[in-house]
Amino acid sequence: MSKSALKKQLSAMTHEQISELVLELYSARKEAKEYLDFYVNPDIDEKLDKARVAITKEMKRKSGQWANPRITRVRKQIKNIATLNPGYEHIAEISSYAVEAACVMINDSRTKESVQRNIAKLLHEAIAMSDKAGMLNVHMARIRKAIDGMDTPHFRSNQLKRALNEAFHEAIASLAAI
Repeated sequence: MSKSALKKQLSAMTHEQISELVLELYSARKEAKEYLDFYVNPDIDEKLDKARVAITKEMKRKSGQWANPRITRVRKQIKNIATLNPGYEHIAEISSYAVEAACVMINDSRTKESVQRNIAKLLHEAIAMSDKAGMLNVHMARIRKAIDGMDTPHFRSNQLKRALNEAFHEAIASLAAI
């Protein structure tokens, strides 16, 4: 169903029918419940805190001595914030936090190349979102500090630091090219 078809259907409904539909939707779908709860009580700080906890937990995930965060779950947390339409500054905040958490949590662990690539992509997306939010200088400084603060005792964690440095410079260069 398209938005225009939905608009047409809603315009044919009475106020009571629309209210009933929204209440049924609230009961039927978890995502709708979360969205409507946020619509009624827009506490973005609470949502950001919950996302930070989930991202931190995911970044701490290990398999033996190897860091094994599921970046898809990290992206899901970022997407959950974005779907609330809180503004670019909040999406940039949680995106930058994800990169910082990766730098801190994975800092002393070995990482697979696929994890390194995915975290580098997260970094690139965080910088792009920070630019959209008009907060590039703030988030660039935070990300740069997190990368520079990485302790690299293992060859694999040293590779992660190198990959993040390269991704950082590529992201900045791509913004300069625009």
